[in-house]
Amino acid sequence: MKFTFPPESRPLPGFTIKRAIYRGGFGEVYYAITDAGREVALKLLQNNSDIELRGVQQCLNLSHPHLVTIFDIRQDADGDHWIVMEYIAGETLDAAIRKYPQGMPVETVRKWLPGLADGIEFLHRRGLVHRDLKPANVFLDGNVVKIGDVGLSKFIAPSQRSAQTQSVGTVYYMAPEVAKGCYGKEVDVYAAGVMLFEMLTGDVPFDGESTGEILMKHLTAAPDLSRLPPRLRPVIGKALQKSPEQRYAGLPELQRAFDAAVLGKEDAAPEVTAEPRSKRPYAESRDFYRPTHNGELPAWGRKWDKQNLFALGLVAFVLPMLLLGVLRAGRLSLGIVAIPGVTFAAFAFAAGVFIAIKGSRMAQHSQRPPSSTLTANNFQQPPAQTRIRPPVLRFSQACGAASLLAPITIVLSGLLATFKPSMFAVKSGVTLNPGLVGFFVLVAISIGWGAMFLAWLQAQSPRVPVSRWVMAVVGAGIGLAAWGIDQYLLIDLSTTGENRAFAILNRIGEHPLIDSGHGPTLVGYVAFFVGLFGLRSWTKLTALDRPVRFSVGAVVKTLVLAWIVTWVVAFPVPWGIAWGAVAACALQLSSPWQVPSRRSGSPVPSHVAV
Repeated sequence: MKFTFPPESRPLPGFTIKRAIYRGGFGEVYYAITDAGREVALKLLQNNSDIELRGVQQCLNLSHPHLVTIFDIRQDADGDHWIVMEYIAGETLDAAIRKYPQGMPVETVRKWLPGLADGIEFLHRRGLVHRDLKPANVFLDGNVVKIGDVGLSKFIAPSQRSAQTQSVGTVYYMAPEVAKGCYGKEVDVYAAGVMLFEMLTGDVPFDGESTGEILMKHLTAAPDLSRLPPRLRPVIGKALQKSPEQRYAGLPELQRAFDAAVLGKEDAAPEVTAEPRSKRPYAESRDFYRPTHNGELPAWGRKWDKQNLFALGLVAFVLPMLLLGVLRAGRLSLGIVAIPGVTFAAFAFAAGVFIAIKGSRMAQHSQRPPSSTLTANNFQQPPAQTRIRPPVLRFSQACGAASLLAPITIVLSGLLATFKPSMFAVKSGVTLNPGLVGFFVLVAISIGWGAMFLAWLQAQSPRVPVSRWVMAVVGAGIGLAAWGIDQYLLIDLSTTGENRAFAILNRIGEHPLIDSGHGPTLVGYVAFFVGLFGLRSWTKLTALDRPVRFSVGAVVKTLVLAWIVTWVVAFPVPWGIAWGAVAACALQLSSPWQVPSRRSGSPVPSHVAV
């Protein structure tokens, strides 16, 4: 970013620029030293200078501990206007927020709020509205909070309230009425509510790909208050009301309501719900820990709804047919049939042990005095009540989904073997080889468990997508497992499907992808599954908030990607496509899903993300 003046420039007599600080919508800010040695900030007005000059002239004689002082207005030889301001060396609130991606501790928020409220109230009492209140304009000078960029402040008398002609401010913090040009001091209350939301969660309540989209959300959308601590939801909700009359009268009132909610006083703000998600009001709720991101159990764990009954009925009625008509080859069949029971018992035992250990530790910790640091996650937690924290629930959900994956995969594989037995045929003329069916099932289950492992990794860091390299490494592991099962069962895939003899890659270096019998080698298995896992975003198939439980489009996309991979690396085409399709179906049917009507935020999109 280039600035107009380099270091050591003297555009104004008596001031030497040392370095550039910031460039904003109205001009450039420099750090400078006066000839007497005083540190100042010089702001060069470049855009909309008339608006800024009017605001500065109204604030020239204002002096308050929580406002950045404006010393003077100067004009250089070129006719450009400069504002001479107090220089603050401390960090901005914006920088402080970036240190806490998951949200600031509540105690830290309370350290910023009083100075912010006092400074803005000082302006309001003099008929001034800041109009550009945002974290980048709030500074910490030692232990003193100071509000800067008051040049945008505007004097608004009651009679002028509906006569505003210029909309200014930053779109993320802009009250709905600003876009209409009719506003008062309530716009600063709204901006403070947005800032508090951002401080507590790490994100602004309304975001979008364009200014128009964000403005429309300010005008029409309700903020997702479920990300806030329960007792603070009505406080922030009232500050973010669309109607100015329904907000707080000023920031001191907002501060008092915030402190009352934190300290558990009864005079906290009345409840203001953005989008009702429960018949029980927040003030009466005793659920300080929510098992999922929006306070509702996923569909598998909440109740036996129609979709769950359909999936379980599919397993209950089709599995007997599968056992009687398809897998009838003695020990191998019994081994495959035992997969659901063994996996269910193993994962249930693992989840039970994990929850029991965590529960005992939490019970021990509950007897200790509560931590002195309040955050958005531990805020107002009852010290004597043990609750399962979200990570524990995520692990138990993963175990439950993994145990369901095996029987669903067997059912789907059985249907495939029933309707396309030629895929599992052998040279001797037998229409169905149970060994090939068992091999297909075991590899398909491995694919599903690998995808669930990626979903578990995503749950540990929801804001950071799982790297494609990590997906590829998991795919390599699945390829190794497939090759190991192939060798153990002595599988011959040479007559089970078409191989891409004209694939782009038939070998990697000295290692062929297809052996002399036209079956995949170790490198062939690894190459195929690295490609499949590296291209497909498996976490979308297991996401709790996916638009629908089962998406045909997601299955088709997986099938097409598997087909593309077989064009690149030599691999049996029917097997590659079938593995991708069966895994995509089984993952969606076995993974938890939440009914869109019980989610907070915007309604279900008209498209289905795949």
